[in-house]
This record gives sequence, C-alpha cells and structure tokens, in this order.
Amino acid sequence: MIQNNVTHLKGTPRYIEFSVYSNMTAWQLKKIVATKIKQSPLRIQFQRADNKKKAFIDQDHLLTLRDLRVENYELIYVQKKPLVFQPRVSLLNKKKELVPEAKAIFESWFEKFSNEEGFMTPETCVAFIKGST
Repeated sequence: MIQNNVTHLKGTPRYIEFSVYSNMTAWQLKKIVATKIKQSPLRIQFQRADNKKKAFIDQDHLLTLRDLRVENYELIYVQKKPLVFQPRVSLLNKKKELVPEAKAIFESWFEKFSNEEGFMTPETCVAFIKGST
C-alpha cells in the first residue's frame, strides 16, 4: 500500500493499493505511483514505514522489488523530494574567456564523446545528448 504524502488535491488518492509483480523495478513502481498522484516521477521519493529496512534511493531504480525485499502489503510513503538549488556561477571571466573549471568540464566531455580521430561525429553527438539528458 502506498500512502500519498505529496498532494491532497481532488482526484488524487490518499492511499493507493495495487498488486505488482516482484520482478517490477523500483522505477516502474515510481512511474505508476507518480501517474496516479499526478506528479513527475523525478520529483517524488519513497520512504518505507519500517525504518529498519533499506530505504529506496535513486540509485535503486534498476533494482527489482524482490531485490529491495518489498513484502506483501508493506506500507510505503510517497513524499516530495526536497528542492536542491545550485548557486549560479559564471562560465566567463572578466576578459570574456572560459573559466578554467568550465574549460576542464567541456574538454572532458569532448574527450569522452569524440572518436579516435578527435572529432565528434553525428553518432557521438547523439551519444553526448543522450548521456546529458
């Protein structure tokens, strides 16, 4: 059973009870619950009622419910993820040049996604876009 602690809008259930298979991944469960409570799966997190059990974290999205040892009729709370604000930093210095930290990041991306000849082909650009989104 899932308890909705995210939103209490009309049309969103307070409790959600449904049957799932033990080979379902945590991400699949999160997508189903997010759809039912009208939220993005990226904006919610699960918290187990029994704090002695391993908590659901984002790195567990590929694990199955069996791997996470989810039991029949276990109560799981759905909560909003806390907002994490990153301070904005400038990519350019006063001379309108890239700051060294930004240059190092861009160079590492280029090295990772360029081919052996040192070029980014359409295929490696696709890999870059898929890897960054």
